[in-house]
Amino acid sequence: MIDFYWVPTANGQRAAIVLEETGERYRLHPVDLMRGEHLAPEYLAVNPVGKTPTIVDAETGATVYGTLAIGLYLCDKHGMLLGDSLAMRAAVYHWAGLVASDLGPAFTGQYIFNVMAPEHLEFPVRYFDEQVIRLLSALERRLTETPYLGGEVYSLADALAYPAAATSAARLPKGLEQFPALRGWQQTVAARPAVQRAMALQAEGVRVPA
Repeated sequence: MIDFYWVPTANGQRAAIVLEETGERYRLHPVDLMRGEHLAPEYLAVNPVGKTPTIVDAETGATVYGTLAIGLYLCDKHGMLLGDSLAMRAAVYHWAGLVASDLGPAFTGQYIFNVMAPEHLEFPVRYFDEQVIRLLSALERRLTETPYLGGEVYSLADALAYPAAATSAARLPKGLEQFPALRGWQQTVAARPAVQRAMALQAEGVRVPA
């Protein structure tokens, strides 16, 4: 059994998708960011960085936090979603890493300066908007060449990228309208039962920044 510390944001959705895809049994622990629960001593004892998501695996004794680390840990544990060849694993690592280190933070920056900032600051707004479009364009080019980010079959890279296309991209003025291959891929991934279960998770009474 895995204890899953979670917030219903794109990062939480990424980890939830991998948990569902691997069939891992887990117990959900919603963390209320607005109440500061991520900075409470009880949570810092689990994750000293005070961020979500985090998993604690009672079976192995491992504590893992960060979406990429969680995804790699679960896929390695279950021997799935990483590819059957070295070439495919290289592609999966590349695109999963791009989502975790580039696309996710770009959407976070865009959200902070477009939605949360108390005043409009032209430079960071333009910078993060351009970063998001540049990175989504890279995914678009990849998906015109192959049906999934890692190659011919669904992988960890797709699981981690999906919330960006399904939720974060909705903040763009035209959504995914300018990215037809990405939009088609998003619809294909959305039909997966594990993805549907993960995206349907709700945290009763837990608030996230609006």
